[in-house]
Amino acid sequence: IIYLRRFKCLRTLSLSRNPISEAEDYKMFICAYLPDLMYLDYRRIDDHTASVSLSVSQPCETDSSSPQVSWKRGIEE
Repeated sequence: IIYLRRFKCLRTLSLSRNPISEAEDYKMFICAYLPDLMYLDYRRIDDHTASVSLSVSQPCETDSSSPQVSWKRGIEE
């Protein structure tokens, strides 16, 4: 997912049948790392999900006990 950040014009992403889609709250994680995304899994990302994911992503960068950080490590490997 971190790799996809380099695609500045990416607006639509489908992760159906991808192992990450089985993780709890993966949509928040995706929205936090790809804030310009408009559609995820063939559904429009609503404003509430986008704003919540951005507020959740702030502690993720500094709090090493956060579950999002462990996701981040797993995805980057």
